[in-house]
Amino acid sequence: MKVRGVIIAGVKERLKNNIFRIGCMGNATGRDVLSTAQQLEIVLNKRGYVDLLGAGTEAATRVLDRA
Repeated sequence: MKVRGVIIAGVKERLKNNIFRIGCMGNATGRDVLSTAQQLEIVLNKRGYVDLLGAGTEAATRVLDRA
């Protein structure tokens, strides 16, 4: 993700391998959220965790449209 411009942070030992954190420094725009969701989907797809690309980005778009 880092090479794609997204930094993923680790978590405390007891949560390791269960969750990850996506952080931001300052304000995050809707465009930042959509870009991050898209890049995350691509990486998860390449690693075999996601079959259909676009579902996460579409969900994020729906949430942002309601804001």
